[in-house]
Amino acid sequence: MLVSDAKQDAEPLVGISVSAVSLLALACLSGLVLFPGGLFFLVKVLFVGSTLGGTQHGIVWKIGATIFLASGFGFCVITFRAWKALYAEQAWALWVARTWAVLLLLFGATDLYRLYPPHTPIADEYFGLLYDPLFILSGSAWLLYLVLPKVRARFRASRSSAS
Repeated sequence: MLVSDAKQDAEPLVGISVSAVSLLALACLSGLVLFPGGLFFLVKVLFVGSTLGGTQHGIVWKIGATIFLASGFGFCVITFRAWKALYAEQAWALWVARTWAVLLLLFGATDLYRLYPPHTPIADEYFGLLYDPLFILSGSAWLLYLVLPKVRARFRASRSSAS
């Protein structure tokens, strides 16, 4: 029995590798979308002025643009670090991956929810039907995999062996 447990601990779980690659893709996505978008928004607010046309809310827009830029940079850095830490089977990376799975699930579900009354959808909103099922399925599958007892035990064992 001990030999099979040692063998099971030695072989890598394919799902953890898939989760790490998914985290890398999300890090690249957050780095390519959130960070440049926040930078563009900050430059626009600083040099062009507020998007409302008035200058009375200028500081609010500057703070908002700065927060958007910082959050995009933070998401990118944390997700890149979690990608490497997931290969090393560190427990905090598992929590980051679970958080991204919940965010994917919620993003897809809320986007689908907006299509139904009392809100009257417009033609452009139906574009979400192309990617919402992908977000919902991938987020729920990823979340269900990461809470499996086998995966939790693997990360618990690596945490206890590290200390």
